[in-house]
Amino acid sequence: MSHIVYRSEGIVLGGTACGEASRYVAVFTRDFGLVSGRVQSVRLVQSKLRYHLEDYAITNVGFVRGKEMWRFTNALKICNIDDSLKEKPQARHLAMQLLSLLKRLAPPDEPFSVFYDELRQLFEYFFNTAVDRHEVRMLEYITVARMLQAFGYFSKGAPFAELFEEGEGKHISETTLSYVEKMQHVIRNEINRSLRLTHL
Repeated sequence: MSHIVYRSEGIVLGGTACGEASRYVAVFTRDFGLVSGRVQSVRLVQSKLRYHLEDYAITNVGFVRGKEMWRFTNALKICNIDDSLKEKPQARHLAMQLLSLLKRLAPPDEPFSVFYDELRQLFEYFFNTAVDRHEVRMLEYITVARMLQAFGYFSKGAPFAELFEEGEGKHISETTLSYVEKMQHVIRNEINRSLRLTHL
């Protein structure tokens, strides 16, 4: 019996060992949301998928629906977020925090392609731009708020409408950064309130 192979770009959020050499991994994909499944024999040195599904890799994945869970069948790594930000400790720290929160918040098998694209644009911005501590903090507020809003915990209404304006790169624009700088205390309080609603 043949299986449909689903394909998408995704970010590996982490995993745990299972069986003698396999691994259970969580991948936040652009087109299918959070997909968690088994990678057969991936911990073997000779495994072709070993480095393509490592933690924090941005990768193109293929996966099929098994009887009880998803199974990842192929992957091709684009880059590793952790490795790419080794020389930018503040940006790296935020990236790891965001991915940890994403792993805890994202509902399974539900696509959030707009937020995925925003997250990818943020990481590309970090890869290619020198950022200081203050800018990283403002980008933290923006991204956490937009993550919470995507998953239904944060209101898009007043006084936060400017925080959620749509358009490619809008979330990292000078206009949005300036708005967040002025509203940071209100935004931080709303983020904390929204996080309490998640019961994490």
